Amino acid sequence: MGFVNRSIKRQLAAMVVGSFVLLSATLLIISFLFIRSELTNAADNKVKSDLLTGEAIINAMYPGPWQIRGDKLYKGERLINDNYEMVDYIAGLTKGTCTIFMGDTRVSTNVIKDGKRAVGTKVAENVKKFVLDQGEMYNGPAMVVGKPYRAAYKPIKDDSGKTIGIFYVGVPQEEFDQAVKKEFGILAFLSFLVLLGFALAVRLITGSIILKPVKELLSGVQAMQSGNLNYRVPVKGSNELAQLADGFNQMAATLHKLIDQVAQYSSTLASQSQEMAASAQQIGAMVEEITSNTTEVAATAQQALPPPTLRWNRWKKLKKMPREGIRLFGRQ
Repeated sequence: MGFVNRSIKRQLAAMVVGSFVLLSATLLIISFLFIRSELTNAADNKVKSDLLTGEAIINAMYPGPWQIRGDKLYKGERLINDNYEMVDYIAGLTKGTCTIFMGDTRVSTNVIKDGKRAVGTKVAENVKKFVLDQGEMYNGPAMVVGKPYRAAYKPIKDDSGKTIGIFYVGVPQEEFDQAVKKEFGILAFLSFLVLLGFALAVRLITGSIILKPVKELLSGVQAMQSGNLNYRVPVKGSNELAQLADGFNQMAATLHKLIDQVAQYSSTLASQSQEMAASAQQIGAMVEEITSNTTEVAATAQQALPPPTLRWNRWKKLKKMPREGIRLFGRQ
């Protein structure tokens, strides 16, 4: 009921802005999913590119094949176990983390666990099956020492083609999520500015284009209520509001005409009523005069007649007379 009792301006603004907010929220969700997808692809492509770059650097700096001698991993003649020079250089270059595995175990890494390098820890089981067992490159999400990363893994093979280790480059998922939040925050801020501008535009449009004609119609209704039937609403354009204003003016003109006709009829009826009243007075006077004359005639007739007893005695005598006497009496 509170919404219904609000002014039309507020109702229109609320409906339009509410619809735009709903649309904006939908677009923001779609944009968030799109940004996340694009940044995910970008992150995966980056770590894959970093992996290939790191591999090229290792081959350039440490020529020779990969091989295992005893329980140590070598690149050419360079021992890789506990050799952090190369992984630190690649990590600094790619702004990520870098690891070299012998089999499924880290032997050189800049990944930190419990405040120290995570040497001796194992690769994630799903990555091991994909890279170490199947000899395929892996690019995507991975758990690195219990934390989510965007990573790329490539099998390390010896001269015989046997997979003897894994080369890894990756970035923490947290950094990726922060990048997504940053991009989404910028988009949300821009959307807020657009929404604010749209709300102001709606306010101006509803005030000047829609509500102004409605207010003029309201003024016309109020003028009619006060008895001013000569008030006319300005008609602008040919839209529905203009048609409504024109209809109001026609209604006011018709009502004014009807009231004038009723006034004329009332005046005519009043005149005729006065004439009828005068005629009624004349008729009343005539009736009184006739009544008076009738009374006088009746009184005179009453006086002219003999008393009832005398008339009865005469009648009895007449019955005894012969018919000739009756006729004679009748002539008299």
